[in-house]
Amino acid sequence: MRIALTVTAVALAAAAAAAASSLPTGTYSTTIRGAKNTQLDGRWTVTFSPGHYVVSAAGRQLVTGTDSASDGVLTLHDTGGPAPPRCTPPNQIGTYTYRSSGSTLTLEVKHDGCSFRATILASHPLERA
Repeated sequence: MRIALTVTAVALAAAAAAAASSLPTGTYSTTIRGAKNTQLDGRWTVTFSPGHYVVSAAGRQLVTGTDSASDGVLTLHDTGGPAPPRCTPPNQIGTYTYRSSGSTLTLEVKHDGCSFRATILASHPLERA
């Protein structure tokens, strides 16, 4: 009985840690005003689904890509859409730290040479849409 309880407790702790370190899926939005590049002003949405993301503005899908998240670090790789805002080589890949609290997802640039992506994703917290 004691072994079963210990195994269950360890399994629950591992599941909780995995859930806490995974990127929350869903659609998030932010509004940018007064950007140095005025093309970035407006309402943006970002949809995260397992392994993929889509960035849209004014109801138009502008960037698609793949993502991976582990230990609070998100790696994004733009794969489709018009450039800009899609990031092109050598800046197709960006890394961010992330944290989620309630309906807010906050990304902070760890390394990203693409100012469009960094501005859209990290200049303001993203709110669940």
